[in-house]
Amino acid sequence: GGEMKEGASTITQQLARNINELGIGREKRLRRKVAEAILAMKIEQSFSKDEILELYLNQIYYGKGAYGCEAAAKYYFNKSAKDLDLAEAALLAGIPQRPNKFSKDMDAAYKRRDWVLQRMLETGKITPGQRDTARAEQLKLTRKAPKGTTINGSPEVAYFVNYVMQQLVAEYGADEVYRGWKIYTTLHPDIQRAAEESLKYGVHHYDEAANQGALISLDPKSGAIRAMVGGLNYNKVQFNIITQGLRQPGSCFKPFVYAAAFDTDKADLDTRFTDDPDLSPHKTEDGWKPKNYSGKYSHRSMSVREAFRNSTNTVAVKVALDTGLETVINYAHRMGISTKIPPYAPIALGAAGVRPMELCSAYSVFENGGKRSIPYGIKKVLDGRGEVVVDNNPKAEDTQLRDTTITEVNEGLSEVVKHGSGAEAASVPNAHGKTGTTSDNRDAWFAGSTPELTTVIWVGHENRDSKGKLNKKHPYLEMPGATGGHLCAPIWRDFMLKAVPIQQAAIANANRLNNIRPPVVERDNPESGDVPPPNPNPKKQPIVKTVVPTNDGTTDPT
Repeated sequence: GGEMKEGASTITQQLARNINELGIGREKRLRRKVAEAILAMKIEQSFSKDEILELYLNQIYYGKGAYGCEAAAKYYFNKSAKDLDLAEAALLAGIPQRPNKFSKDMDAAYKRRDWVLQRMLETGKITPGQRDTARAEQLKLTRKAPKGTTINGSPEVAYFVNYVMQQLVAEYGADEVYRGWKIYTTLHPDIQRAAEESLKYGVHHYDEAANQGALISLDPKSGAIRAMVGGLNYNKVQFNIITQGLRQPGSCFKPFVYAAAFDTDKADLDTRFTDDPDLSPHKTEDGWKPKNYSGKYSHRSMSVREAFRNSTNTVAVKVALDTGLETVINYAHRMGISTKIPPYAPIALGAAGVRPMELCSAYSVFENGGKRSIPYGIKKVLDGRGEVVVDNNPKAEDTQLRDTTITEVNEGLSEVVKHGSGAEAASVPNAHGKTGTTSDNRDAWFAGSTPELTTVIWVGHENRDSKGKLNKKHPYLEMPGATGGHLCAPIWRDFMLKAVPIQQAAIANANRLNNIRPPVVERDNPESGDVPPPNPNPKKQPIVKTVVPTNDGTTDPT
């Protein structure tokens, strides 16, 4: 029209400008509108109509700080979007046209709802009777403000949310963080749900002695945390075992021993050792001798491959002593273990405490060609004005392990799953892993990877009183007979069989988004239309969203 007028947009165009990572923005300029249209065409070529609508409904603003239809359903009706009836759904369907107006003026929102119902009738989606019933329904609006420090799901998601919020508050202060910040995270809701379900079921069904567990799963290529369960009952215990717990890893430490030996040419998978307690010519503190979990020795020569597969303690200790304990410690630290490891022979059997998150990160080295992916949970943070505060990219450290070392360790980890102590996980395609059990049966572990996910599981028996207070003298009790192989490997299997296909689909979906390159547009003269406003309420909670990783390690919102 030769002047600036109100324009029109398809749903795809609206999606293009609502996905911050695509970089279109909301400037009222012709070049922005052209760029938006070009990008919309690319999206149309890459996604089906249903996929575009799903992305749109999970991005669009519904007023009052509610982004996405699930948050809107919780705000307006205090229920999940899947539980909305026709009248409620029609009301929400009308709001995105003018969210600021319709979220405040409910008379206008009802008129808009009636228009939606009429259009549904005209397009054959509903009958006249359904329209009239929906129009007559008296809606019960709760207007329950979205809680930005939770993600829709069980209370256990709060372990991850608190982990994210603690980092931001420590960096920027609570006054800034709680000014309507919009936080994009790496957590995948479906993978998180699978983690909670698998862990809870496994702890309560695979061993009667266990009562507590934790799980961390990340993308080994990027370090993006896809699921985190810091414990089984957040309402009672807020201690996050994944990030705060310091537990002995048992035989899950052995891959670091073997990696150090392989990399320094002190041993390989075919090197042979005798399975007995004789450590000569080495000397140990107080004459300590290793014992196998069974309490027996075969007194025969066996290869490192066999010892790796069956988790034979005597061979692991001998390999560590031949390699040098200081060298083993150095390699463990290079691979991501930050805790202090004393130079004593029992460390070869995992006698020094580690944090589950660090153990998971260290195992990513074997799946990522020697590079350790640094775990991260925050992808991007926008302030109340929509300006970028944080924009994280994946980070990795090169451990300088030789390719042959990585290959040999992975062969050993594969043997564990296919024929050894981790056989309960053998049904997971392309699985590599290691079981871990401490000598007093207070800790059981399984740590392992597929190309898509690296996952660590810990299970124990917390000694708490009726008020939930942990016994300081004996915080964890023994679990007689409980091992990483029969307790944690099945949980790992159950989780990975659910989670890996989800991650595969998420990566494929994100790759398509990543291949859509937005045109460069200038950013001035901000649009003053009906868009999400800056948050004037300093106490308003941040909004937490999830993102999925792409093939190059970056992430996009979903």
